[in-house]
Amino acid sequence: MIEPDLKNDSADDYEAAIRGDVLRDRFPYAGYLDLLKLIQREIEKNHGGAVLDVGAGTGILAERLYSTGHPVTLVDRSARMIEIAGERMRNAQLIVHDLKSGLPPELADRRFDAIVSTYMISGFSDSELVALIRSLRELLAPKGMIYCGGNMFRTAEEREFCRMENEAKWNAEENYPIFEEIASEFGFPARFRRVSYCAGVIMVSAPEE
Repeated sequence: MIEPDLKNDSADDYEAAIRGDVLRDRFPYAGYLDLLKLIQREIEKNHGGAVLDVGAGTGILAERLYSTGHPVTLVDRSARMIEIAGERMRNAQLIVHDLKSGLPPELADRRFDAIVSTYMISGFSDSELVALIRSLRELLAPKGMIYCGGNMFRTAEEREFCRMENEAKWNAEENYPIFEEIASEFGFPARFRRVSYCAGVIMVSAPEE
């Protein structure tokens, strides 16, 4: 397991820090609650069973699924965020791991009915995101699904419009993927669902048996 760099860990302030943008529905969290509801609704409608949340943070989405009876496994690079999540979900499996080094070995023999990731992808390059989704797909149970949501866009035009409208808050060091530019790199079908002017969800199904 890779020990994460926690020097700038802001876990205790994370939820308070994003609350204003969430409640005011503004960049980068415009559509945040709608995105969580969409993923939860899709999982409850189509999938029972185990859920893996990668880049889980303090477990905001995982807790919703945990409360409805899903066994949940959470992975995050921040030990403090995982600790906070564990205080809310006593029976969850918790793993501290930096996903940029690959998947944690604890998941090698596991299979999940749904794999989720929200608002983590801006820290990954396009190639890193494609590689991560490819590796996560191998952990899906038959008929399982990946739901990868956050700041992303269907087209370059949508991203440029968002950048121009939100220049003061736009972070040039983060990556906001364009689905049309990465979809062909997966090597398998993927769908995109737009949630707001700055957020969407990539959906990928399990390999056919």
